[in-house]
Amino acid sequence: KILSMGMNVVAALLALYALCSWSSFGLSRKFTTVGWLCLFGTPFLMSMVPVRKFLDYDSLDPLARTYATEVGKHFSFGYVFDMCEDVLTKGLPAVDQGQKYGMTACNALQ
Repeated sequence: KILSMGMNVVAALLALYALCSWSSFGLSRKFTTVGWLCLFGTPFLMSMVPVRKFLDYDSLDPLARTYATEVGKHFSFGYVFDMCEDVLTKGLPAVDQGQKYGMTACNALQ
């Protein structure tokens, strides 16, 4: 992010220099071209660096599990998981129970 922000500042300065030297078309054009390359070339070059090789995803796994658990608790996904487990183990009677939970959720959203 720092590199990208720095190149944005450089591009803005080059645009200012191009404006100040507008009477010299060739010089103004060079400043504008280099500024454009700084502005649009930097993200392109940064995307060519394989960032995934520098990241350690194993340290994020416990955090992701905790987040998923908390989101599940907040949005009451436990009912959905219980309903799916009931359908798989008990068969179709659990669908009626699921329909009741679905109607309750829909009524709460109205």
